[in-house]
Amino acid sequence: MPFVPKFIDLVRNSTTTVGTADFVLGPAVNGYTSFATALQVGDSFYYSAIGVDKPAEREVGRGTLLAGGLIAREPIGGVKTNFTGGAKSVALIAAAEWFSAVQGAPLTAASRGALSSAAHRQPTILSEAGREGLFAWDGTNLAQKVAVDGAQGIYIAPASDPSGASGAWVRRFSGPIDIRWFGAVADCTSVGVGTDNAPAINAAKAVGAARSKSSEILIPMAALGYRVASTLKFTEGVKLVGQGFHENPGIVGGTSYPPPQNYRGSLLVFDTNVAGIQLFACTDNLANAIELEFESSTGSILEDMMLYGGGGTLTAAHGIESRTYANLRNVRIENFAGNGVQILAYMAGPNPYGNASLSKLDHVFSGANGCHGFYVEGADANICTLIGCNAYSNGGVGFLDKSLIGNSYFACHATSNNQSHGAATPQRTKVIADWPGLSDISAGSYVTVNGGGAENAYFGCYTEIGRGAKAEITGAAGVFGGLLSEQDNHTANSAGVVKLQGDLRLHKTCGNPTIHMGGANYAHIQLEGSGSMAWGLDILAGFGSAYLSADQFILRNAAQNKDYAKFSASGLTVPEVSAESVATPSAGTQTLFVDSADHKLKRKDSTGIITTIA
Repeated sequence: MPFVPKFIDLVRNSTTTVGTADFVLGPAVNGYTSFATALQVGDSFYYSAIGVDKPAEREVGRGTLLAGGLIAREPIGGVKTNFTGGAKSVALIAAAEWFSAVQGAPLTAASRGALSSAAHRQPTILSEAGREGLFAWDGTNLAQKVAVDGAQGIYIAPASDPSGASGAWVRRFSGPIDIRWFGAVADCTSVGVGTDNAPAINAAKAVGAARSKSSEILIPMAALGYRVASTLKFTEGVKLVGQGFHENPGIVGGTSYPPPQNYRGSLLVFDTNVAGIQLFACTDNLANAIELEFESSTGSILEDMMLYGGGGTLTAAHGIESRTYANLRNVRIENFAGNGVQILAYMAGPNPYGNASLSKLDHVFSGANGCHGFYVEGADANICTLIGCNAYSNGGVGFLDKSLIGNSYFACHATSNNQSHGAATPQRTKVIADWPGLSDISAGSYVTVNGGGAENAYFGCYTEIGRGAKAEITGAAGVFGGLLSEQDNHTANSAGVVKLQGDLRLHKTCGNPTIHMGGANYAHIQLEGSGSMAWGLDILAGFGSAYLSADQFILRNAAQNKDYAKFSASGLTVPEVSAESVATPSAGTQTLFVDSADHKLKRKDSTGIITTIA
């Protein structure tokens, strides 16, 4: 067995042992603890023995406490002292040998095998390429963690006990778990070429989960990408972090570098028809209850990395698919056969189970994917926030939203989508099924498929002119500023949509909402109240003729399903009503109406008096 010393202060016994036999311990020296009290049988330690009356007789060595109050002797010099008669003392010490090992040149191991076979138990630096690090011995039962860490990224069992039950070497580190510790190699020069790093990443994930039920995993920056031949599935919380990414223009010094060679940094390159990363919620579906019950990657974070797909025809091969609440920050997704980002979540029904509401995507770029750039669907895929996201050159829609309640888009950008137009591919069949409006080559930037009444909000969003530029914003949505507010809908189906390009201020006046608007070129704005709700309207300077040249402005009472006034280029239109049906207005106000009895314009004041105007 390797020598692993125990260190305990003030341990000393007397002995009368003679010759080279094992020390027979006498009583503890006055003021000291005895070996039998401080240690257990089988414990190892450094000792020194010296004659009380014959100090020239001395010995320093490695000892082991034996049953019956004996100490087995192993002198450091190799030769036992032949003690003569008289009293001696034996003490537990920290020998110079131990200090030399710790304070001298650091111990190193060239490989995991060498570390596993080491006879010592001093801290050791592993120098194996990609797996470098400091390891320290832990003598507790680590069998469970050793079993999980088959790749020996963090736990290395000794050759004498490969199970780890008697202890193991444990990596000392702070921060994220590096996938290189588990054998990851960045050597991918093109799709499907290079070391498959899925086992290494899954090993890092498993060890992280075993340590804390969640993990922080590092994808280090490299000159080439890390090939991944199978989907990375997370059923526990994960923080998957990179160190950034960048690209060159594709041609450097006259040499062309096609994707993914033109990308650098923390880059995962997936094989053809392979989905990228999947984040799962727990499930109530019996079909996969064993795999996912009580497991959830809720709250996971992906940041500062790029995922490059191998293309293909499998429309379910999405770059990132999330069925639970997650945060994506500074992530780029390209060239997957399915959607770049798919958020799909239902808490009930036969659909994929989960709740992705309140997810946040911050500066996520999704481009050149076979289907849509961003796809959001589900009764529980709401109140998500997309900030500074970019959808470009995708086969389908840039941003396709099928949520129930709605989501918010801030300063997002779409360009050159609907790239599958005219193609006969599985992707084309799929995206047309998702939204038939893609039959128009000019449509496909932002689309709300309003099956559940989603009330999306778009703030300062942009769409470039040309292919895929037109949007389809439907339902009770709002578009505030940005070029998207100037873009026509693919169809006229925009009832309930408010598009604002000028000034909007909302405040309450005596309990009733008042709207002030200024600007020009308003196409169609509808204000709806209910019951006795009153609306105040101020048309500010600069609105005038430009406003009247537009379509119309309607004041409507939704509860009564009646238009009370229409402003248009032809003038003011007021419906005819019977004088008896006109309610008496509140003090200080008057009601304008056309009497159906004589077709004359009249007003009714707060005292009930009706006056003919014309």
